[in-house]
Amino acid sequence: MSQTMKRSHRNVVAGVSSFTANCRPSPLRRPALLVAACSVIALPLAPLAANPAFADATSTVPSDVPYALPVTQLPSVKSSPPVAADAPYTPAVLNLIAQLEPSNPPTEAELANADAIFHGGTNSTCHNVGPTAAPTGTTPSIMPMCWSDAQGINVTSGPNVRNTTGPMDLMGLGATFDRALANIWGQTEGTEGRELMVTGLFGPQTDLDRLPNWGRNLTTTGADSYLSAQLVQAQINGIQAAGLMSEMKHFAAYNGEDQNQTSQLQDQALHELYLTPYEAGFVGGQAAATMCSYQIWQDTATTLPPSEPSLASTYPTNPYATGTSPNTWPLNEAHFSCEQPLTLTYALRDLWGSKALVGSDYPATHSTAAILQGEDQEQPTNNGYFSASNSLSTSGGGFFSPSAYDPTGDTCADASGGPEPCNTPGAVHVAGIPGPGCPAYGCTLVQAVANGTVPLSLFNQALATMLYQEERFGMLGCDQTPVSATCTNPGGVDGDRSGLAPLPAGPTSGATPSADLGTKSGDAAVVELEAEEGGVLLKNDSNTLPITPDDLKGGILVTGPGAQYTIADPTTEASIGYLDRGQVNPLEQLQAFSADPRAFT
Repeated sequence: MSQTMKRSHRNVVAGVSSFTANCRPSPLRRPALLVAACSVIALPLAPLAANPAFADATSTVPSDVPYALPVTQLPSVKSSPPVAADAPYTPAVLNLIAQLEPSNPPTEAELANADAIFHGGTNSTCHNVGPTAAPTGTTPSIMPMCWSDAQGINVTSGPNVRNTTGPMDLMGLGATFDRALANIWGQTEGTEGRELMVTGLFGPQTDLDRLPNWGRNLTTTGADSYLSAQLVQAQINGIQAAGLMSEMKHFAAYNGEDQNQTSQLQDQALHELYLTPYEAGFVGGQAAATMCSYQIWQDTATTLPPSEPSLASTYPTNPYATGTSPNTWPLNEAHFSCEQPLTLTYALRDLWGSKALVGSDYPATHSTAAILQGEDQEQPTNNGYFSASNSLSTSGGGFFSPSAYDPTGDTCADASGGPEPCNTPGAVHVAGIPGPGCPAYGCTLVQAVANGTVPLSLFNQALATMLYQEERFGMLGCDQTPVSATCTNPGGVDGDRSGLAPLPAGPTSGATPSADLGTKSGDAAVVELEAEEGGVLLKNDSNTLPITPDDLKGGILVTGPGAQYTIADPTTEASIGYLDRGQVNPLEQLQAFSADPRAFT
């Protein structure tokens, strides 16, 4: 944010979203203009002549700006790949499952191999926060998933740390009100992600800003459900058009409340506010995935269905189903989001008809029974509820050692581990699923399927959902020799699929997003335009803007905490940009773009 003031100190301009209260104008009356630099755009400013604020000023484009200004040559708006009518039980997916489960019923070892995609794991080409393994032994091969946070591609290890394009905060994108630009920014993320062997982005953040003091407010597109819906949908279409899966987060009702205290919502508010952006992402954006949140919450409506079949009613007939479908827990209860059937099954599947996979936040899964409520993939552990470990922590649990108990769940056992109604005196709320051969706290997923307490049809519904998204995005058959014809989206840079190759640099001058998307130079232009459009003019008394040649002659003082030091939004969940760009401060930017660097001090 910046403010530009004339000697009257009455004229205020706020750029890149809003005015910061602790950034106050200096009482100085000279030079003729004062610029209080409350924050910084991490890229060079647009040339003065191309920027309305400097329309009357003499200007030049510094030689180190690699893209054409103004930024006008943009790629066309693009859409997500279509969803097949028979998804997720397409012929390709059924063929893969038949290879993974040749026995009838499948052996525990076969289930454990298929289960590799159900949770975090090892992936040698993933240098991001969400490595996931893949089942082996199939033709075509199954690509190991790799998930990345969250705005831009946040590389967490290897040579590409601090070597991806960093955007302004998502709140700034909201301030653009520009669907097309949101789509193009999504294409930018998607292209860089696939170049770096990422298969999916943990984004966009689709929550609403409901509390002004929430620490994650800047990483949403704001408080308005319609605006958020439009820009979320546009971003997802762009991300996925470039071949990267979008996993919207944090589904749902995660808006600044204490996540471990039950939030109660009215049904109308839930659907008209909190779920509106998600619905747009699933229906209009055809999002491949969603991340269930940490929040525990409850819909207080008294007219909800009592429960729903765990086998999705909007999926084609489940070819593995026998007998009656198991049911979810009641929809009117308070549960953590990753085992809340109201959103994961009733809204996502039954109301919206989505085929998206549901993955957890880190860690937000609370039980094996979450798979009956609609969750598909557990992160980040590989020895949790959706694994073959059959071992849970009886001493409180932790990030990589999930607890054996789920106090808010509806799965209970007696002291010996036998299934027990939860209203029975002495019943223990367990996190595993009770069954033959299980520990007292119940089994994890593979053993629960092997002993028949979790139907194979439910396991295969989740498996098919994940495999289908790989088919949809052209990722099957890319990790075999020879590469299969099903592989249309191998990822990498010039054939290097290690995830370690740097992003292409692009032209040293004149780069455009339309010609150079996926390069350092071309993608910088997208962020330049995003920062320009996200600027909000709050006040312009006495024609403070545009800056004139006379203003430059009179001298302009740049002051405030961001004048000579970059102000950043500290985060571990977004790309913070190339290191060399972060070293440019507002004073240097203004001096470089001015015909007379002495005009700015």
